[in-house]
Amino acid sequence: MRLNSGDQQKSAGILGVSQSTATREASSRIAWVHGLRGLASWVIVLSHFRLCFWEWSVNASTDGKIYLIQWPFVRLICAGRPAVRMLFVLSGLVLSYSTAKHIQAGRRNAALLCILRGIQTRYWRLMLPALCISAISIGLMWLKAYNISDGAPGYLTSGIPRTMGGLYQDVWFCVWGALVDMWICGWQPAHTSLWCMKSILVGSYLLYGCWLLHGGQARPPYVHWVVSAGLLFSVEAAGYMLVDCSGTILGGIVAYHLVADTQFHSSIAVLGLVSGLFLASFPIGEPNAFWCSWMFDLACKLMRLNEFSKHNEATCAFWYNIAAFLLVMSITQLPNLQHLLSAQWLQATGTVSFALFLVHPVVFWTVGAATYTVISAGLSKPLGEVCLPATAGMFIASITVSWFASQVWHKYIELPLYNLVRGWLVDSKEAWTIDL
Repeated sequence: MRLNSGDQQKSAGILGVSQSTATREASSRIAWVHGLRGLASWVIVLSHFRLCFWEWSVNASTDGKIYLIQWPFVRLICAGRPAVRMLFVLSGLVLSYSTAKHIQAGRRNAALLCILRGIQTRYWRLMLPALCISAISIGLMWLKAYNISDGAPGYLTSGIPRTMGGLYQDVWFCVWGALVDMWICGWQPAHTSLWCMKSILVGSYLLYGCWLLHGGQARPPYVHWVVSAGLLFSVEAAGYMLVDCSGTILGGIVAYHLVADTQFHSSIAVLGLVSGLFLASFPIGEPNAFWCSWMFDLACKLMRLNEFSKHNEATCAFWYNIAAFLLVMSITQLPNLQHLLSAQWLQATGTVSFALFLVHPVVFWTVGAATYTVISAGLSKPLGEVCLPATAGMFIASITVSWFASQVWHKYIELPLYNLVRGWLVDSKEAWTIDL
């Protein structure tokens, strides 16, 4: 099929019959999705900021004791890795929701236009904010703002960007990393927390490819199942970053069944929810975070994990993607839980989740580190010595400033960049033609 500007106008007419009403209806129906994304974002932030209390939490298992924070379900408070996979699934759901609605309503042209617009904008939507935060990080590094963390214990400064040898090299690696290398190697030296961006981008394009192969037909998304299963079970061949791409495609499956209003018994939904939470709290890849030994050994036997694979990143991605899919799919069948997740404060965090993800490491390494240094010096603690009041101050300051910084970033950087991309690529008045 061939779409030109005239076809776009017809499809836009289909979309615009009651666009505002449809938008409000869609927003209210998936409000819980934004709330869940906000909750997952806070879990990721807390998992990074838990470094403040590393000596008293997860790492404390080296003394042979079992602490409350290490037990199943409780440790979900700071389970960052499963929360990242949750964002992959939710991203696929949000990217697919409009397409699935058009397919369900028989609007094949409109569904294809949604896919094409997503293909056009996705790279720029992710790349431009990543480039901006990397440039800011480079500037802070050269202003020696990160040096203020030198007085903190070593585990508080893990992941801080370091100079590549000179200003020219740093700027080059910043630009090259944001434009190219991060999407190929998953590496960005100016902002070391951007490793998962590759999985988000590649997963998005694989998802769009699945929808194109689906062809806009009113049939179950068998293509999505096949591709996601292939990625999930290519653990050793593909590596964990490509295994993570299956999460985005699984989100597309959830979107299809959400729009189709697929129903199954609430007891199955509750079982899926509990199973997903249990898998998400399973400490794969974190040897210092095990529960008690018998429970961990039993879980490894049930999952058939050997001594290598139970600490392997790809295995971690495999199980956490399944956990995220079970959780999101189960929540679609639990209205009461959807209502709880639709809380305004969670939705507000979900709206700025990308901004929060980008800014919180920089805040932690600057504002948080400065808070630690000031409090530690006020208490006359030697440099590098652990100080509980200082770490508590660092934690509170990092959380507070990250929240306000994410609001500013979203309003004054992320949204203007997104509108620029839309105006540049999507709303162009020039006719364009694409073969499908």
